[in-house]
Amino acid sequence: ELTLTNQEQSYNDYYWVHRMGTDTFYNAGQILATHVDAIANAGYKAIINFRSDGELTNLLPDEAQNAGSGHGIHNLEFSDKYGYYNISKEEASFHRVGYTTDTYISLPVSGSSAWTNTTFFDYLPFIDGIYTKHTPALVHCASGYRSSAYIYTYLAYKQGMCSDWVLRESQLIGYSFNVSESDTAVVEFVNSVLGC
Repeated sequence: ELTLTNQEQSYNDYYWVHRMGTDTFYNAGQILATHVDAIANAGYKAIINFRSDGELTNLLPDEAQNAGSGHGIHNLEFSDKYGYYNISKEEASFHRVGYTTDTYISLPVSGSSAWTNTTFFDYLPFIDGIYTKHTPALVHCASGYRSSAYIYTYLAYKQGMCSDWVLRESQLIGYSFNVSESDTAVVEFVNSVLGC
């Protein structure tokens, strides 16, 4: 954490994004409540959230001791009083600055259905709607991992590209889906959706 020239706190006042495609999608990890106004002012026309309700948020060591007790310290990650992520809180913050049910979309990716063709094709009309009417769009999850996998797979699907393109483009923005054993499901998902 840094205090910057105008006394801003770096992580509270700024968020890190990666451009995906040609000014269509920008990928981020979890955005904070303090980022919402800046995101709206930056000109993003839509938000796609790939987080799921009830995920643990990034609690600091002192907060972790209180997780589940109802005495957690407010962490700006749209969490409930127990430190679990709450989609409704994030959605309400974006509605407050003018996003609507058409421009703030929650597409949770978690559990056994996370990396399946069924989930991808269920979400396809929603991503298409954003892609055709509301770009540039900011997409996010907790770390940017799920959102980058889904959006790069979507872009490859729309452009007739193969999985090697998804893996290469993802790596350029810092996400390697073929490094650990846990990445196997993502690589299989990308291959399955794209068929090559």
